[in-house]
Amino acid sequence: MIVCICHGISHREIERHAPACDSFAELQMCTGVATGCGHCGDCARSMFDEARQARACGGTPITLHRGALSLQAA
Repeated sequence: MIVCICHGISHREIERHAPACDSFAELQMCTGVATGCGHCGDCARSMFDEARQARACGGTPITLHRGALSLQAA
């Protein structure tokens, strides 16, 4: 799913970059997410936080399931 239309950033890109970023601001610098119009900021930040939390809890990937975030065991 495309999260940031301005920069074409998908949820998968956020998931891929989140473990290497120490903060949401660092994710923004790496990807450009939420640096255009800003409408995706809340969604992108939630996805970033979820991805960081999931990785800290054993690497469970986050997947989108009909528009809602859900955790699935790897």
